[in-house]
Amino acid sequence: MTYSREKLNSFSGANFDKSEYDIIVADLVNLVLRNKVISLAEQEFVCGIVKELRKEASMERAFKIDDCQSCKEYNFRRRYLLYGNDLNGHNSIIGFEVEIPFDKKKTMRVTCTGNISNGKNL
Repeated sequence: MTYSREKLNSFSGANFDKSEYDIIVADLVNLVLRNKVISLAEQEFVCGIVKELRKEASMERAFKIDDCQSCKEYNFRRRYLLYGNDLNGHNSIIGFEVEIPFDKKKTMRVTCTGNISNGKNL
């Protein structure tokens, strides 16, 4: 099932049906883990959740979000927003309150999937 942006945004307030939220999250996580195509709104809603899932009784991440094909646009957007002002790699970039070293910047994969500009490849 496809979920609208309005429906997904309705879960951002304090008053929402938690059982419906759990059902939608479980449905979208299952789609991501099966590498099914999901909308941009669905990616924004669920890929951050998948990224933060941990293995049982561990602080180790359960999934590598970079390998989730369903989250390609989500990954691109997160990286582009971080590195957008330094696409040539010469300036400093501040991540989560820490400067990202040059060797780490070289290893980050920032690619466009081609779904962003009216369906045309960039």
